[in-house]
Amino acid sequence: MANNQGRRQILNMADGLEKIEGVGKVSMDVFLRAGFNTIGDLKEEGGYAQRIQNAIDVLKVERPEFNNQYWKNLSIRCDAIIRRVKDAGTFPYIPSQYMCPISLNWMEDPVVTPSGVSYDRALLEEWLRNDPHDPLTREVLTIDQVYANRNLKDAIEHYRNTYVHFSIPLTN
Repeated sequence: MANNQGRRQILNMADGLEKIEGVGKVSMDVFLRAGFNTIGDLKEEGGYAQRIQNAIDVLKVERPEFNNQYWKNLSIRCDAIIRRVKDAGTFPYIPSQYMCPISLNWMEDPVVTPSGVSYDRALLEEWLRNDPHDPLTREVLTIDQVYANRNLKDAIEHYRNTYVHFSIPLTN
């Protein structure tokens, strides 16, 4: 097999797990049974170890011809794939309208103030605990005055799923 050290595969959040090099048929079956369908599922969700083990336990019953070492190796293989995805470097360009003015990073839960400026809710709440003024306009502001910016949240989610790419190392 060729040495793939240093080579990388470019994928995005909405890509199916089958696009990851090295995900075989049985590993894919485990991921699907565990409820993981896309790279985004593995990147963002936690608690995957128990879900993977539960899926393997079901397969053990369905396929009794395989020994315990086979199932252990499958678990290790699935874990290695998850680690590759979780450790994948992202190279997103964050459009300014999706960036929180406080952190200059993605807004996870955008809220809008009476002045029309959007911030990430958690960061704005933290800001207002220390300073009762809008970070940009400096107008007096309380958390009760802001409301969820659902359209912006949907737009950010769409952008991240469609345009944010991950550079995943290829297997050897």
